[in-house]
Amino acid sequence: MPNQELSEFFRLSGARDLLTSLSSTTLPTSAEERNRALQPALRAAWTLSERGGRTLYEVAAQIREVSHIFATTPEGVPDAVRHFPRASSNQETAATLLHIADYVENWLYGVIPKLKEATPTRDEINVRFPHLNHLLQVYFGQDGIAYEDDETTEVQGLEMYVEGIHPTCPWLLPGLVGECHEALALFHDEDSLFWFFQEGYLMGSGSLSWTEWLPLIADTMTAHMREHHSYRWRTLGED
Repeated sequence: MPNQELSEFFRLSGARDLLTSLSSTTLPTSAEERNRALQPALRAAWTLSERGGRTLYEVAAQIREVSHIFATTPEGVPDAVRHFPRASSNQETAATLLHIADYVENWLYGVIPKLKEATPTRDEINVRFPHLNHLLQVYFGQDGIAYEDDETTEVQGLEMYVEGIHPTCPWLLPGLVGECHEALALFHDEDSLFWFFQEGYLMGSGSLSWTEWLPLIADTMTAHMREHHSYRWRTLGED
């Protein structure tokens, strides 16, 4: 049986990600302040929805559910929403969350001008790189591959990473390859790659530059897929 506490945590994760971008503790009372603060998180959520993730309408529905939980709890904070920011009372929290849900549902109207005028934040852009972030954490994090053996080359380290996720490679590696190319498309030189990954998130590139490291990751993963995972597919309903 699934862990109930874990299920409760992830059941409302879309609402949590959006609302905690406002504050970890207290909801702003001003609608203008809330809406302004929500923009990076809304753009990030929209980006994920365009890639097949939950839509903003689904996020709004989760926020309404959080509002209902507060509205039906006279006092105290239910476990399912204890990590959410809130207002001075449960009733005020519920009412504020309904306003936020309405705003989230209507944010898509006029989205092109909003995106055109926006300057993305580093954390907002970072949602584009889940697979790459995982690799870099495993590689350069505490007790990571890079620190297991000083003699390990980058290619050998990447092969160790692949061994750790095999046999799920067909589900994970193509996305990782795509994220490497997306990073190179977004950040056009070594300085901007260093600013984003190394200064922003303390990620490393070993003895290589970022403009060498990212293509090496993509090429190594692509070569592994070609050598060990021949393509296959079938139409739904086929035996």
